[in-house]
Amino acid sequence: MEKALITGGAGFIGHHLANELIKLNYKVNILDNLSTGKKSNIPKKSKFFYGDINNKKLLHKATKNCDIIFHLAACTELQKSIFFPDQTMQDNVISTLNVIKICMKKKIKLVFASSCSVYDLNAKKKLEESKNVNPKNPYAMSKFFSEELIKFYSTNFKLKYNILMVIMRLYYLNLFNLQKKIVPFIFIITAPKLEILFM
Repeated sequence: MEKALITGGAGFIGHHLANELIKLNYKVNILDNLSTGKKSNIPKKSKFFYGDINNKKLLHKATKNCDIIFHLAACTELQKSIFFPDQTMQDNVISTLNVIKICMKKKIKLVFASSCSVYDLNAKKKLEESKNVNPKNPYAMSKFFSEELIKFYSTNFKLKYNILMVIMRLYYLNLFNLQKKIVPFIFIITAPKLEILFM
């Protein structure tokens, strides 16, 4: 039986992912500081670790025997990122670096939830992933920096990863209307053992 850690697993998206992984017979650990998540979202069949990803000892404990980490935890408030950019970088970039380090140390696969905010979204132009990168605020920058860190460590240290774009306007409509049936990560967790996701 494979084991997954979901950072931010008590959040709206994270708890749907946790429930689906449990249905697929994964053992699930959840690491969340409950700053925006709810304890009531945590599935009874999962193991909950209360705290912050920047607590390295707790992160080490939460990743024991894990095969994969779904890194969803982040500070996502745009206004907060503008007025408190240092906190946003700590919560999003430094915490992601902590996750990368533990993945390399323990040879754990990583799925990182990024954001479409890293792109210059113009409805009149076709989006090209490699050309349209243009983060315009500290939150978007933090996601982009995190992506670049992951790519660097993959290239130089063989970190196995996949980066997913969470497109709020499209996916949240589905989440609210269909609840457990559709989540942004549904195409991932229906893959038999997730190997197809990794480079």
